[in-house]
Amino acid sequence: MTQQQYNNNNRGVLFKNERKQQANHPDYTGSCTINNIEYWISGWIKEKDEKKYFSFSFAPKQQGKNNTQDNKQQALGNTGTSFDNDDIPF
Repeated sequence: MTQQQYNNNNRGVLFKNERKQQANHPDYTGSCTINNIEYWISGWIKEKDEKKYFSFSFAPKQQGKNNTQDNKQQALGNTGTSFDNDDIPF
């Protein structure tokens, strides 16, 4: 019996961030593959006008030997990109 390979393209996963240490760290972290390129996902639960929503940040996974520090920062939510509620058009 042969094992069928699962296609992860254009799919991803988020997990609750158990290592959240500061308010600006994401509530959820994970990864996804879009157009065969791997990305880290950071997600925050936010609220506006008494309605909760998710805010997401995507950062390409670094390839090569110097990615260890980048991966550690991404896992904690230090993507170098931040978004305010003012950045959201609704």
